[in-house]
Amino acid sequence: MGGVLGEWHMMRAGREVAEEVKCRLEEACRGAGLVVGESQFCLTLDRKARWVLVDASPSDWPHALPAVDLLTIVWVSGGVDVVQIRCLATDEDPTVAIRKAPTLRECFVSLDLLSATLKAVLAERKIVMALMVEDRKPPFALKWKWAVPFADK
Repeated sequence: MGGVLGEWHMMRAGREVAEEVKCRLEEACRGAGLVVGESQFCLTLDRKARWVLVDASPSDWPHALPAVDLLTIVWVSGGVDVVQIRCLATDEDPTVAIRKAPTLRECFVSLDLLSATLKAVLAERKIVMALMVEDRKPPFALKWKWAVPFADK
């Protein structure tokens, strides 16, 4: 396939899978008691994959930036990469807290295990927040590692 038709085909390849994955990420967020905010996917510049990003927050979250981000890659072949769960262990504004709040590190999970893992991450986030209230110092190594991104090594 070449020319305009081939170009159109490449733009469409994997799109349906990306839409399905986006819906599953949204469902996992809602299942964990979060409200979905921004939800999108976009074709990479090399057109070999789509980034799928969903952000969500608790219903009473007062900040512009979300509490949780879910990110994965859907290849144009239809394959789906692992999902990365990203969040800060704070109820403060993420733009202010980024330099002092522990951040979830390297939490990657298959799409099939996402719902249960997201619930476990949110429960662990509460534990980390309680440790911070007790004036304990990160990093914390529970099931996942939580560390301050810009802390001195």
